[in-house]
Amino acid sequence: NFVGQVSYSEANLLGKGWSTGIEFQVRPSEVRGIDHDLNLHFTEPSINDGVWSGQVSLGLSQSLDFEYDAEVRTTSTSIAFSVGRELIEDLRLSAGYSIENIVKSPIYKIYKPFTKAGMVEKFTQTLTYDKTDNYLMPTSGVYASLANAIGINLVGGEYYFGKTTLSSSWYVPLVFGENFKTNFRLFYRD
Repeated sequence: NFVGQVSYSEANLLGKGWSTGIEFQVRPSEVRGIDHDLNLHFTEPSINDGVWSGQVSLGLSQSLDFEYDAEVRTTSTSIAFSVGRELIEDLRLSAGYSIENIVKSPIYKIYKPFTKAGMVEKFTQTLTYDKTDNYLMPTSGVYASLANAIGINLVGGEYYFGKTTLSSSWYVPLVFGENFKTNFRLFYRD
């Protein structure tokens, strides 16, 4: 078995602070052939050098699996965007919307209630606190994020749910003489 992944990310595209990335992954299928995922994202951390930010991401995934002793092809396409605003120094609130269409073929009626397929819409809210020394490559400070996602039906969402995630990182600088400086990151996610 193999897994191949190619990714490219740029934290400061064209010196403007834009964060961009592309990731492509292939892996062997449970059944035959290969499964693949493609993800693209773009983030503008400070629109017109102001307090607003924006992000857009696109995704495409295809896999072939066995579900309930049947061969099932799953195709997923998604788009997400968010807008954020700095509330006070180091504290930012953002809101976003995402929609994902999951198509499974074939789906037998007896299995449909137990199979994740259809339209998934989410409204997200994220509160972040960034007290690190460098936005692009932090070496000291604290970063914390509290995110909430709610399943909605705006244009066809079929799932209702709620999910809250808390994550934080502490960056501790380590200095071993004049020529060797690095940092240690402590990470927590719930």
